[in-house]
Amino acid sequence: LCTPIHNPDGSISKLEIFHDITERKKAENGRELVTRILQYLSEPGEWINIIRKILKSIQEYSGLEVAALRLREGDDYPYFLQYGFSDEFVRAENYLCERNKAGDIVRDYTGNPVLDCMCGNIIRGRTDPKLPFFTQGGSFWSNCTTELLANITEKERQARTRNRCNREDYESVALIPMRAGVEIIGLLQLNDRRKNCFSLELIHLFEGIAVSIGSALERRKAMEGVLAVSKFPSENPSPVLRIAKDGEISYSNKPGLELLAHWNVKIGEKAPERWRCLVKKTLESAKPGSQEEEVKDKIFSVVIAPVVEA
Repeated sequence: LCTPIHNPDGSISKLEIFHDITERKKAENGRELVTRILQYLSEPGEWINIIRKILKSIQEYSGLEVAALRLREGDDYPYFLQYGFSDEFVRAENYLCERNKAGDIVRDYTGNPVLDCMCGNIIRGRTDPKLPFFTQGGSFWSNCTTELLANITEKERQARTRNRCNREDYESVALIPMRAGVEIIGLLQLNDRRKNCFSLELIHLFEGIAVSIGSALERRKAMEGVLAVSKFPSENPSPVLRIAKDGEISYSNKPGLELLAHWNVKIGEKAPERWRCLVKKTLESAKPGSQEEEVKDKIFSVVIAPVVEA
């Protein structure tokens, strides 16, 4: 803030007042990052391209050397995409499943594969928020892995750890669980060889981003499942309708007749005005949408899947 001061001799000097707005700018930048990532997650296109833009944005915002994302694939959680790790590191650490001498996956008493390292702890939810390196949200973070390993026991680590990140001189490490509902389906990993790259506020920001990614992936898989099933509408146990841009109902499978009866319309007639508007809007945007419809004692989640070319 610069203010002019008129002196008695007629000269003008100025008073400059400085305010430290570092924290405010950090908060603004964090909000901008979240907004950008939410925009990416709402875009159509290949999932890998969306994750690529998200990881690049996180690196650009944080200045960290490594941004990586593990995603469930069968029994294991390999890297879906990563930036910053060497090829050798990825080859050595890509898979988390513990294996016996015969090369078979080791399973626990419930039949689940045993996952190695701290990554496995986070995915399996083996965390203790009373310890300073775990958060209430189930994340792990450390600003100095060398000091951490020297001062905690294997019991406090919750399981056997490989410590490869530390051997590669990564001092700042964060592992953030990625959830779809209550299930952990992967994790966001952030590494840097410098110390003190994280704060608890920054970890909370990344936890929110990981939740958004997991929720978007869950919605995408659900949509893909509905679209796949809808290729066989006559065999589908759920209602399947086909509605033209002008709102005319051109097809209904047998379960869908209950919905048509609720609307008091028949095949060849137009859907209720609310649904005609939704269909038109969905076709114009070329993006799938969803709405709920209560029919007697049932509530249907109706997915509107645009077939633009038809």
